[in-house]
Amino acid sequence: MEKIKTDLLLKHLFKNPATKLIEIILGKKINWQLLQDTDLKIVKNREADLVVKLEDNTILHIEIQSTNDPSMPYRMFEYFYLITDKYKPKDLIQVCIYLGKEPLKMSDKIQFSDWTYRYRLIDMKDVPCRELAKSPNITDKLLAGLCKIEDPKFYVENVIKEIKKANPKDRKELFTLFLEISKIKE
Repeated sequence: MEKIKTDLLLKHLFKNPATKLIEIILGKKINWQLLQDTDLKIVKNREADLVVKLEDNTILHIEIQSTNDPSMPYRMFEYFYLITDKYKPKDLIQVCIYLGKEPLKMSDKIQFSDWTYRYRLIDMKDVPCRELAKSPNITDKLLAGLCKIEDPKFYVENVIKEIKKANPKDRKELFTLFLEISKIKE
């Protein structure tokens, strides 16, 4: 209860901020304006595309983005906070994979004077298609269709061959995924 009283007292005191303290913090004299509405609520529900815990307790977070969204760095920062708050990882690796047709123009960071937040931004067109297509994993093979395909015939034959080898009950879904990925590239 005592901590609450102290917090309230300090909040009340800072409703009229100490000008000299602000100068000391910033290292210079500056004009400022008190913002009245400082009640910052989080009411959004965020669902990450993929969150994986690695063997060393590092979390890998991947978001898939199909358009150039100028707010993406801020969304990724929201995920950064939410993921680290929930899982308390040893480390967090964040990756945004861009699948858009337009050239990639999004920023991979938020830059302020005292700090920088950054995440990895990968244009799928820059990922080596042949490496994914050669993978024994059918998901890798399907994802290769989102890369820059140097040899379309090799890609299509390789994926169709793998779909034919798949469990009969999975073939329809895999073929549908293959077709949908083809539409994304058009």
